[in-house]
Amino acid sequence: MRQVVNAVFVGSEGVLLARRSPPRKNYPDCWSFPGGHVEEGESLDDALVRETGEELSVVPLVFEPFTRIPDPHAVTDLIIYQMYLVGAWQGAPRGIDAEHT
Repeated sequence: MRQVVNAVFVGSEGVLLARRSPPRKNYPDCWSFPGGHVEEGESLDDALVRETGEELSVVPLVFEPFTRIPDPHAVTDLIIYQMYLVGAWQGAPRGIDAEHT
């Protein structure tokens, strides 16, 4: 089983979505919540902080898991998306890698 963490940033201006880059293997050019794969030996919380830093240059300060979603299109492995509600963070979200447009 592979685990993926996703951040649902909710603030006074709404909810943050990121558009996946067209060359991405999975779900290209689709809207998604920022996040990524949990590395071996890494906690879900640590993966969330690492992934949001790598993708958006922000650090979640107040967050909690609220649901788990199995990937309905996973072919070989079971993939579980752990969704986190993020209510406060440090930094201004901005795309800093090629994962999102």
